[in-house]
Amino acid sequence: MARSDTPLSTPIQEQRRAIRSLLVPHDPGDARTAYYALQHDPQRTSLTLHRTDAGHVNGFLATCITGANPFQPLVVLRAFGPGTLEALIREALTPGRSYLFSVPVHIGAALEGMLTLSEAIIWRILRTDASRFVPLINVLVTQERGTEGRPRWQMRAQERVIAAAGVNWRSSHWAEVYVAAESAASARRWDESVLAAATSALLAEGVTPLYLVAQEDSRAQQVAEARGYYDSGAREFTCVGLVPPVADERSKKA
Repeated sequence: MARSDTPLSTPIQEQRRAIRSLLVPHDPGDARTAYYALQHDPQRTSLTLHRTDAGHVNGFLATCITGANPFQPLVVLRAFGPGTLEALIREALTPGRSYLFSVPVHIGAALEGMLTLSEAIIWRILRTDASRFVPLINVLVTQERGTEGRPRWQMRAQERVIAAAGVNWRSSHWAEVYVAAESAASARRWDESVLAAATSALLAEGVTPLYLVAQEDSRAQQVAEARGYYDSGAREFTCVGLVPPVADERSKKA
């Protein structure tokens, strides 16, 4: 028998190929889901696919273990066609367990009738590029390694980090940045300084930064716009969703 040096596909690789047509990875609105469904560590990703009666994939749900909260999986999904979302929830998720959902707004609205939701937020997806970016150089910004070895740009006061920016995830095209700052740091525009440092580094590496800002967070929006970020028009809905426990059949009959 002839020996083949071509590695065999794994089940998750095959699943990922099957769902690629449901996503547009270069669309800011699909960027987060495309990363977690297609590129996140396969050892920490589980995919469930839904097919039509004709065998065509019309939905998927990915549960991902992340460094943000290893005990509460992140869920991203797409569902097209009647009953697809409900079928995916029923098959993929564990009753009685809570998950962090990150989905388009219309799917978030549909989840309300299936799960117990809390901590719901609608996010504006902002982006920038090299032609719009406005640098802000602050020599007090230092670069270190944060969660899971990802780069983090930060500023300290009396040995305490009071402003930091980093990367939540990074794909071949996008990188999602975050900013955390104390009020005193914001007053001195240090939140802008760390965001500018993170953005400059990512653009230099050829990826496009995204920054998710809660719709009501005008300060974060102003900080981002000052550095050349603009509203992509896409929105993301996040929430904690508790899958209702399966009712005890004996209690139903009582």
